[in-house]
Amino acid sequence: MGRGMAAPPKPADDAPLAPTPDADKAIAEAEKSGDKAAISKAYLDRAVRHRIDTKAGDKVKYPAVVADLKKSLEADPNNDRAKKVMEFVEGLMNEAESGKAAPKK
Repeated sequence: MGRGMAAPPKPADDAPLAPTPDADKAIAEAEKSGDKAAISKAYLDRAVRHRIDTKAGDKVKYPAVVADLKKSLEADPNNDRAKKVMEFVEGLMNEAESGKAAPKK
């Protein structure tokens, strides 16, 4: 951020997620195929997109991210990237609950 520029306002906690039609389509196609690795990747991809949604509120965003990560790991329990993202998101949620500043990544 440049000098003198204010940070963008934080969205309301209940602000909705941005639509993800491409990710939703990828999930539907992966589920139809029955390919567990593809299903896991599709849910992980949508979880990451939701996590970086700057307009969604935390009370909407993080439960959606966790739900998609759980589905990703249900399809492929060995998906290391999904495990790492889950750990990171759970850390953010714990810090938010305790009132600490969340780490930036």
